[in-house]
Amino acid sequence: MITKALQSLGQRLPFLGGKKQQQSLISYRQGRPFPYTDTQTAIDELSRLAKHTPEAVEVFLALGNLHRAQGDFERAIRIRKTLTARPDLKPQYRAKSLYELGLDYRRAGFLDRAGEAFEEARTIIGDDPVLLEEMAGLAAATGEYATAADYFRLLNNPLAQAHYLVRQAKAEAGESGVIADKTQLRKAIRIYSGSVEAWLEILIRDCSFGAWTEMAHDFRQAMKHIDPGLCFVLLEGLIRYLVSQRDEREMFSPDLSPEPAQVLLNALSKRNPDPILAFYAAWLALQIGDGKQAESWLNSCLEHDPQFWPARVELVSLQSQSEQLSLEFRTQLDALFKRFRQHGRFLCRSCGLSRDQIFFVCSRCHSWHSIAFVK
Repeated sequence: MITKALQSLGQRLPFLGGKKQQQSLISYRQGRPFPYTDTQTAIDELSRLAKHTPEAVEVFLALGNLHRAQGDFERAIRIRKTLTARPDLKPQYRAKSLYELGLDYRRAGFLDRAGEAFEEARTIIGDDPVLLEEMAGLAAATGEYATAADYFRLLNNPLAQAHYLVRQAKAEAGESGVIADKTQLRKAIRIYSGSVEAWLEILIRDCSFGAWTEMAHDFRQAMKHIDPGLCFVLLEGLIRYLVSQRDEREMFSPDLSPEPAQVLLNALSKRNPDPILAFYAAWLALQIGDGKQAESWLNSCLEHDPQFWPARVELVSLQSQSEQLSLEFRTQLDALFKRFRQHGRFLCRSCGLSRDQIFFVCSRCHSWHSIAFVK
């Protein structure tokens, strides 16, 4: 439609196709720095086109998107409202304009208005997947996790549905953050058996009540259902919860009570764990004062993967404690170890975003369960 409009205008308007008026090809660029130049030039051209072809709805939609990209939400919103006010606007265009209006409001921080625009678009177009996903994200952003879970149910996305059921259960748990009732968590697991979030909260609950037999059983079940590449998330999450006093970046400092450490070690010893799990097992072994076992686990890491540098560094750190080193040399060595541990240990397999804490959905590319351990 835009192409036809441009062709018709080329026949009627001198600035597009006529020969009566001279024009400068650089008039829109002068005095404007890159990258502002290209976007502003597009806005200028589309504004001129929209002025002379008010029937070209796509032009107005594209113009609104450019204003939003520039952060000019007021103009973007004004354009959408002008479109939706047209009595003769076709339903699909009205729904599209309302959807874009919702995005404008959300980017501008008017979340209530964004929700209203999305709902109005839904009454016209129905349960469109793109619209439902935006509505789910908006519900999550406003703390309505149960609503977000329901939207993901409609989207047939059990992973995300289970995630937000867990978020809802945590919100209901209050300040303690410990979910006393497993009902909601079990429901999340029935929906998606590989929900790392749900299994982690179950294990945290077991730990908080000192239910070590239950914890051993739940940990074995979790390891059966979770993607093998994500099992380390359980251990990292438990460590984050159980360790009360330690340096945020420090991995190998004995601060964990021996009961949960022994439970996890017993389970890991029966699984022939991969290098990452062996790395965590080494840390757990130190919690019960078994340096030889920790060294054995670290050597196991390097046997399976010689390039597993975190294990190599921690093995050197462990072995150096038995060496007669000068105070100055040991100080320098400890500084090197701490510097190495400051690097983010996790990244997103989809976009490469580096983080120092576990995550279930990437904040950059929004991929689910894309976390990986940096070896």
